[in-house]
Amino acid sequence: MTPKEHGFGFSTDSVGIALTISGFMLLFFQGYCFTYLSNRFQLTTLFAIAAAQYYVLLIAFPSLSYIATNRVLLWFLLSIHLFFRTCVGAVLFTVIFIQIAKSCPTEYRGVVNGFAQSLAALGRTISPLLGGWVWNVSLQIDHPLSHYLVFILMIFLNTVMCWGGYRVACLLPATTNAVEVNTRHTELS
Repeated sequence: MTPKEHGFGFSTDSVGIALTISGFMLLFFQGYCFTYLSNRFQLTTLFAIAAAQYYVLLIAFPSLSYIATNRVLLWFLLSIHLFFRTCVGAVLFTVIFIQIAKSCPTEYRGVVNGFAQSLAALGRTISPLLGGWVWNVSLQIDHPLSHYLVFILMIFLNTVMCWGGYRVACLLPATTNAVEVNTRHTELS
């Protein structure tokens, strides 16, 4: 079985299990870990660290197909990969939207957030189409590493996102670079 022909060889049930694992990891990370990280690091620092880690994940993912015949090892490594990919994606997405929300006046925040969410939804609409097309093209190329083509495109897009996102974040006021922790104290009388 070659990666070009079969990838992981997952059934639809296996894909569902992998996505379910990823979803639970996202809930755990967003609920517990992101707050800790955002209290320790500035948002632009978190963005830069997560974007750099995304490169490693993009390179590592297609390499997992070489061990697809060893199902136990594949699921073990895939679970680790999904955990880190979920964490990195959550950091990138959350940091961007926190900075968007904090960079505009309160009276325009709803419109700005709505516009940002609409652009994100447009990206999630176009990306599968573009990714599927690039994947089909890569399967038609007779080269041992052709299954990396879609990941090379993703690395390029990640580079554009890192450069653009970091440049924009550096232009924002310093007040957008930290997350305020709301603490409520109850006075006993």
